[in-house]
Amino acid sequence: MCQHEIRFCIASIRPKYVQTAGSDERSAALYVIGLALEALSQSQPPAPPRRPDVPLQLSIAAETPGLAQPFKGITTNGQIEPGLFGIRSTGVATQPVRTAS
Repeated sequence: MCQHEIRFCIASIRPKYVQTAGSDERSAALYVIGLALEALSQSQPPAPPRRPDVPLQLSIAAETPGLAQPFKGITTNGQIEPGLFGIRSTGVATQPVRTAS
């Protein structure tokens, strides 16, 4: 088979909607490479499923010490700022909230 026949074969498998302003041989070669890469990616076995228990165990190990301490809120130095947000009436009626709950 001569080189001209190989180019013709490659160009003949390219779909008609693939049109470029450059070299047809280059376009056909890129298309064939794309087909080969797609075939290779589909022939590989799927990745093994992740074990959901490992991330869960890591999360629990990281959360447990923090949840054992009483909640302070957000602080800059670890100390509670007394009187920062005092409890007082704002004048907003709370009855609709109590009724909705």
